[in-house]
Amino acid sequence: MKALKVEPKVSSRHSAGPWLQDILAFGEEALAFLSGKSQDEFRTDRVLQAAVERNLGIIGEAVKQWSRLDDAGFITDSQAISRFRDLLVHRYWDIDPDVIWKITVDHLPILLAEVQKLLDDEKNVP
Repeated sequence: MKALKVEPKVSSRHSAGPWLQDILAFGEEALAFLSGKSQDEFRTDRVLQAAVERNLGIIGEAVKQWSRLDDAGFITDSQAISRFRDLLVHRYWDIDPDVIWKITVDHLPILLAEVQKLLDDEKNVP
């Protein structure tokens, strides 16, 4: 079997923009995964759960990295988001699909609105 060669994404990670863009992109994708799905459908679809969990983990890591920047703005509950990422990775066996659903449906849209505002504000800085 031929080895897969993966080229690293080249971008500056010394500013908030790339981290915020990742949060927005992976958040929108997680919401799209759930579009038209019921909580019962989510609860019984392990592939869908895995996809949403993966995106939430990426979002948590991006929030963690973003919050380490000197010029980071404010995101509500950024520490809780980072801790949840750690839970997804290090205590995966304790993950409740209903908690994932609630976070994605109830809390993720709030995060995405805050991130969009930060990105808009970043564009308006001279």
